[in-house]
Amino acid sequence: MVRAGKGEAVLIDFGLALDFDEELTQIRRSEVAEGFAPPELYSREGKQGPYTDIYALGATLYALLTGETPASAIERSLNNVRLKPPRKINWGISKKVNKAILWAMELKAEKRPQSVEEWLYSIEPGSNGTQRKKKINWTLVWGAIAAMGALLGAVPPLLNLVNNSGTEQESEVNPSSTPINADEEEQ
Repeated sequence: MVRAGKGEAVLIDFGLALDFDEELTQIRRSEVAEGFAPPELYSREGKQGPYTDIYALGATLYALLTGETPASAIERSLNNVRLKPPRKINWGISKKVNKAILWAMELKAEKRPQSVEEWLYSIEPGSNGTQRKKKINWTLVWGAIAAMGALLGAVPPLLNLVNNSGTEQESEVNPSSTPINADEEEQ
C-alpha cells in the first residue's frame, strides 16, 4: 500500500486482520502465507519477535527478485527441502543481497537478524555485509517516551467522551451561561 501524499510504501496483510471469535491461542494455519511464514508461526509455542517479520521480509524480497515463491519453512524443516539461493534463479542479484535474503530466511530465529536495522545494514552500500553494533539514539528514545506520555494523558478524557456520548443527558439551560450573539447584544 502506498501512503497518500508520501513517497513510501507500507507492507500490510489484510488476511490477518480478521474478527477473532476463537481462542487467541489457537493455531491459525489457514492464515499463514506459504513460503513467507517462518517456522515459529506454525507452532503454539513459537516465540515471535522482530526476527519473525524479518523472515517474511526476506521471503518477500526473494519473491520480488526471482518471480518465485520460496520453499515453505515447513517443507524446509520437515522434508529437508533446500531453499534455492535467489542468485541461482536471477544472476542479477548481488552477492550481498543474496546473502542478506538467505540470512533473513534462516529457519532458526536466533540465526536471523534480530532487528530490521541490523538486516538493512547488511545490504547497505559500503557495508561489509556483517552485523554492526546497535547505537541507541537517546533523543529518539526520550521523544518516543514523551509522545507516549502525551497519548496516555489523552486517554482518560477520550474515554469520558466515549462513555458520555451514548447516554442522553437532560441539561438545564442557564441563561447566564448561554452565549449571546453579537448582533442580538446591540438590539
